[in-house]
Amino acid sequence: MTETFPKAHRLRFRRQFLRVQRRGRRFDGQHMFLFVARDRAKGRRFGFTVSKKVGKAVTRNQVRRRLREVVRIHRSLFPMGFHYVIVARPKAAKTTFQLLKQDLLQIAQRVSS
Repeated sequence: MTETFPKAHRLRFRRQFLRVQRRGRRFDGQHMFLFVARDRAKGRRFGFTVSKKVGKAVTRNQVRRRLREVVRIHRSLFPMGFHYVIVARPKAAKTTFQLLKQDLLQIAQRVSS
C-alpha cells in the first residue's frame, strides 16, 4: 500500500462534493457522517468536510488530517465504485485518533454490508 493519498483518490471540487451529498446515501456516526454515491468511473474517491463549527483553522486541519490518515490506511475497507464525503461533527475535535478511527471503520462496515 502506498504511503500517500494522491489527488486521483480525492474529490477536489465543490460540484463533486455537492453531487455526492445530493445523490448519495447518508450514514451517521458518533463523530462524523458519511455520504456515499455511486461512481460512473468505478473508482473510489474521498472528500473531507470540516466546517467552522468544528473549531478554528488549526483544529479543522488536525481533524481533516486524522480522517485522511484513517482512510489512507484502511482504504480497502471501502467498496470500489463509489465516491465518499466524510463530514466531521464538532465532537470530532475533542476526541482521540483511536475513537475517530473506530467510528469511521464502523461506518465503513455498514456501507459495505
